[in-house]
Amino acid sequence: MSVVIPLPDISYAGGLDLKSAIYERSSVRRFTSRQIALGAVADLLWSAQGHIRTGKRAVPSAGATYPLQMLLAVADNGVEGLSSGLYQYNHHYDVDRHSLQLLHDQSVMGEVAEACFGQTCVKEAMALIAVVSDNSRTAKRYGERAERYVAMEAGHVGQNVSLMALSLGLGAVMVGAFKDDEVARALRLQDGLRPYYVIPVGHPYSE
Repeated sequence: MSVVIPLPDISYAGGLDLKSAIYERSSVRRFTSRQIALGAVADLLWSAQGHIRTGKRAVPSAGATYPLQMLLAVADNGVEGLSSGLYQYNHHYDVDRHSLQLLHDQSVMGEVAEACFGQTCVKEAMALIAVVSDNSRTAKRYGERAERYVAMEAGHVGQNVSLMALSLGLGAVMVGAFKDDEVARALRLQDGLRPYYVIPVGHPYSE
């Protein structure tokens, strides 16, 4: 039986105003070993693919085909209340749950970092969000233009996560330099799923 972990409810009040968040946003590549609060992880994942007032998702999707899935990789002692491992946020068939499903009960951070050419930001992160896609969902409607539309959608996710991280006092960086096949293996992706982003997150390190 799969392990399902409910996430804290989202509070829609507070945080930085949008103009301040855009102005202050920058890529953060060094992190402390301080744990990330589970509520912060919930907010980050919600900003990437959660439901909004209209009942649709937090990012626009061509034809509402929603090809993207969010995976959460957690380091040892990386997130309060979560063991290290690999989790999936929601599911195409259960998108209202706002929960995590445990996919693998051991840390995959080292494997993902190696697939990302050993980048320090991936090694040091307390957690990372992997944006993966089933392009066939969009291709059924848009054919060869699906590749463009999915890439645009992944970009929307990256911006939302970046701004949400800043609003929460966290840092994030968008990583696209990786070996696709190796990242897919590290994330235990099923056939037909393709990685687009690896997003390390954590508390920013300041000297």
